[in-house]
Amino acid sequence: MQKIEATVRVLETMAVNQPLNLYRLEKLAGLSHATAHKALRKLLKDGFVAKVKAEKFRTGLETATYTLTPRGLLFALQFRPVLWQQIDKVAENHKDAFLVFKKWHVWEREKCKGEIVASMRHQLEYLAKLEMVWLAFWRRPPEVDFVKINGAFLGLHLLGFEREKWEPKIDYTLIWKACKKDKELSGFVEEMLEREAKLYEDMARKARERMQVWANL
Repeated sequence: MQKIEATVRVLETMAVNQPLNLYRLEKLAGLSHATAHKALRKLLKDGFVAKVKAEKFRTGLETATYTLTPRGLLFALQFRPVLWQQIDKVAENHKDAFLVFKKWHVWEREKCKGEIVASMRHQLEYLAKLEMVWLAFWRRPPEVDFVKINGAFLGLHLLGFEREKWEPKIDYTLIWKACKKDKELSGFVEEMLEREAKLYEDMARKARERMQVWANL
């Protein structure tokens, strides 16, 4: 089995089943012990997986359990479309990774889960394209701001290059109405809107400064 295939299989398995020790991981992923161990070691090195618990048996052997990091989960959702068919299970397993997963019950209660899923997929497709641009020109992926990621999932466009329009096929007003009915979500949206307004104010101020320099030449 190719290394990439094994790595992706580990990501997919951990997205819907975690935390896992190596033994459970290899069984659920259908990998040999050696293959699962190599893939896990690579994901740990890249920051896609984290060790969350380590214990020792009486014999002195150590066993550890692992979980996906937020970056690992993003990567899994970007490149394993099959995971969207199990998104409820993914959300249940990763409540602490993203606010949208923590508040999954809100989207279900307010009947806008379809809009949230569509928004997440749209933003992650955009992020994947942005990462390819960074890799092509700067030979490294961009730094991921997980606060911005959470905002983008809710229709607050603070990812990468600024975009002026919402994706027309997604009714973001349904998402925002749901957010208004939850104190934590409401506070987060208001904070992000203030942050966005300040960003535009700073951009406008800098533009005026450059215009003044031009006028004085």
